[in-house]
Amino acid sequence: MKYELIIFDLDGTLVNTLPDIAASLNHTLAAAGYAPLAEALIQSLVGEGMRRLVEKALASQPGGAATANEATIQALVDGHNQYYDDHVCVFSRPYEGVVDLLATLKPDAKIAVLSNKPGRLVRPLLDALDLARFVDVAIGDYDGFPIKPNPAAARSLLERFAVPATKVLMVGDGLPDVRMAHALGCASAAAAWGFSQRADLLAESPTYLFDHPADVLRVAGQGLPRC
Repeated sequence: MKYELIIFDLDGTLVNTLPDIAASLNHTLAAAGYAPLAEALIQSLVGEGMRRLVEKALASQPGGAATANEATIQALVDGHNQYYDDHVCVFSRPYEGVVDLLATLKPDAKIAVLSNKPGRLVRPLLDALDLARFVDVAIGDYDGFPIKPNPAAARSLLERFAVPATKVLMVGDGLPDVRMAHALGCASAAAAWGFSQRADLLAESPTYLFDHPADVLRVAGQGLPRC
């Protein structure tokens, strides 16, 4: 294998979690007296952790900036967390090709999941979708590391598996994923099938840009021309 450790983002990369995230956020907003947001708008807000999702959702409300004090934000975060904890895998499903990708990679590479979603939700979601059997370690927010693009959690994985950054591939659909790979000094595969816009991903200068999970196999095996 060209890469000995492959780190995957979760939301928008392995799993389409948008329907459940949107349902939870809109439930929380409605309970607090705010208007629901279109799923397409919520898609543009995810990727930087739950608190930032709530902050950006509140800012999108008419007059929301005026009510964006710490108490309001924290109440919305708590409400979203409580609802999402109980509805983390209602409509979420792996993207087409993800199961085959992980099953093919597993015998020859270490596989990690590194998400900005709270770790207490990452692991149950992987279990519910029967993806945990492919994953050596899964790390999320509140697991003792700053969220991406900070590379601290990824560095812990390099140490854990004794793998140099040159043998690591970060696969993710978010801008924080590509930025973290740059900070770590590893290759990045931007997942254009996920939540971010293709042009936004290209602007971050990823090593590779892919349209389908199966494309990762071509890179992991022998490499491809770079972007």
